[in-house]
Amino acid sequence: CNGSSPMVSNNIISNNNSGNYGGGIGCAGGSSNITNNTISNNTAILGGGIFSNWSSIITNNTVANNTASSNGGGIYYLQNNSGITNCSIINNSAANGGAFYCDQASTPTFRNCILWGNTASTSGVQVFINDAASAPNFYYCDVQGGSVAFELNGNFYTGTYSNNITADPLFVSPSG
Repeated sequence: CNGSSPMVSNNIISNNNSGNYGGGIGCAGGSSNITNNTISNNTAILGGGIFSNWSSIITNNTVANNTASSNGGGIYYLQNNSGITNCSIINNSAANGGAFYCDQASTPTFRNCILWGNTASTSGVQVFINDAASAPNFYYCDVQGGSVAFELNGNFYTGTYSNNITADPLFVSPSG
């Protein structure tokens, strides 16, 4: 996505390994739409499933079983305020931010998403918010552990967390 504005839709993006960022999809600069994909079993240092620096609208995706050796097992946002809607971000792992990691004034809005089964070896099982200027918003989401599963890196959570639940989504035959 470097500097361009691609539409990435209706794909299975699986079993990729990036030496740096974005094991499944890596966007640095530009504006992308990532829609109706399955992004799974990818690895990277930053953003095992998706790395986005700038603007990526992420809608109707399954982001599952990705690994980041450092930050953002599922998704890593850097200077990005674009929305994440109707996505299942599940069973991802990282050192920080199993499902989602945000940094440098990232304030995306999550709507109707599931963040479940993610792990972090250091902190932020579901979400890691690295700086005080980052404030993701969550509306009508199912977040395992609720906002207590967020790591704030010594900051206060200033985003909106409204009408969310913490109920087991009861996936049928979930992947390992």
